[in-house]
Amino acid sequence: MPARIEFQAGMLRGHRFAIERAVTRVGSAPHSDICIPNAEFPNHAMTLEYRDGVYRVYNRSDTAFHLSGNRLLPGEALAWPDSDVLELDNGTQLILDVDVDPRPMPVSAEDRVASQTPELENQPHSSDEIGLPVAGLPAESRPAMPKSNLIPILVICLCGLGSLGLLARHYLKDAVSSRSTLGFDEIVEFALQDEAMSEATLTRFQLAEAAVIRGHRKLAAERYGALRSYLIQNSLEHESSQAVNVPEQMIDFIEYRLSQLVH
Repeated sequence: MPARIEFQAGMLRGHRFAIERAVTRVGSAPHSDICIPNAEFPNHAMTLEYRDGVYRVYNRSDTAFHLSGNRLLPGEALAWPDSDVLELDNGTQLILDVDVDPRPMPVSAEDRVASQTPELENQPHSSDEIGLPVAGLPAESRPAMPKSNLIPILVICLCGLGSLGLLARHYLKDAVSSRSTLGFDEIVEFALQDEAMSEATLTRFQLAEAAVIRGHRKLAAERYGALRSYLIQNSLEHESSQAVNVPEQMIDFIEYRLSQLVH
């Protein structure tokens, strides 16, 4: 595995990014090699450079960073030792994880997606995993449901969700038939002003667009598709505090993007 940057605190906590280039740009701009989806974060926060077996970090922001007990002022650069914590002014913390071979190297699309997925360690997902009894039986003695019985149930659930999504989408189109589609930057600006819009939803929207800019079409389609399903299911419960209905505009933009990605 190549060297990696791992986020230990902040919006991308748990995400790991393989270093594939000798010069890596980090910032909030979608075309950044590592995109931090936060509109208040600098477009180009820092640059990581690999040269002569050493990684150096350049502060491209307007505020100071902290690395290995040293203060890194704007415009300055320092060597970034393996496993040392780099802290940005907004509380984001990153570490450099250098493997046996520290040189940057390209990775496959599958490995890239896997490396960018945060690990969920020891997180229970059901009553089975946390030991809750079912129907009066102790957890260790109750029978397991045959896998063959799960398939029809799953199909029924998916059909039900699909129907609800279509009904919700139809309702939205009838409710606002004359709205105009906004661009990505405009939607982000309105979302930042909308108290009802969650930070997690906006983050997913920005990460999906970042994948488009970086040419990861399959990953972008997966992210936008999942976000569209989520928005359709929840938009009827979203009471926008702005004149522009942000979820509707997001859905329109996502469908436009998906039409480009799947053809």
